Amino acid sequence: ISCSLPLLVERKLEESATELLMPLVDAEIKFEIVLCTPSKTYVEIFSKNKSISQQLIEKNLAKRCEIFQPGPCFTSHINSLNDFYIQLEEDQIKLDLIAKIMERADGKFEKVKNPQKGQIVAAKFSDDDSWYRALIEEINGDVFAVKFIEFGNVSETKEIGVLDEKISELPQMSKHCRLLKPKNLINFSEAAESKFSEICANGATVLQVKLIKLDDVTTVELFCDGKNIIDSLASLCNVHDNDNNDDY
Repeated sequence: ISCSLPLLVERKLEESATELLMPLVDAEIKFEIVLCTPSKTYVEIFSKNKSISQQLIEKNLAKRCEIFQPGPCFTSHINSLNDFYIQLEEDQIKLDLIAKIMERADGKFEKVKNPQKGQIVAAKFSDDDSWYRALIEEINGDVFAVKFIEFGNVSETKEIGVLDEKISELPQMSKHCRLLKPKNLINFSEAAESKFSEICANGATVLQVKLIKLDDVTTVELFCDGKNIIDSLASLCNVHDNDNNDDY
């Protein structure tokens, strides 16, 4: 069975990560299937009851892929068909809870004394003057470029605050995705991008998501009313004369 650990490994770290796996070739191991996609089966491997994935992560040799099961979802932010974010319907209770916690704080957050790139903080979104969990992506003096991790949109703000550790450590609720592009499509056209936004209706449309490939951006298929969204977009795109091309 062709398998993969649900991890992201930088190319420069692949040799070191593989060295940790090699002694397992002749060893007795246990495994658990965590996700099956059309292209690969993702598994967790355990040797002497120790997770190999966790060992690689602790040695800073890998990062865990974001795995979620197929099911209902909504788009939370769209940059393009190759770069959009979804929220899972099953996470709605968590999303509501986080929103209530941020609302109750009413902007009364302790000042961040030594802000760092990659830090999770509370940040004020100027469009609605509300506070949300955010990831600091860049720092330019007293201006912070942040990504609001419940939605996926980015903005600049001067107002950030310290989050309670229990809140900051919660997983981000938005999932970064790209739509699977059929082999015969050259690229997604502007008309297809507009049609996708129209179908999603600013997150009002309930979609069904299916994982295809795990990576830093998860490749997915989306379905609306039982029909694959790509069927509504393909006629708006240029196509190859043959289908001997890769998906991307």
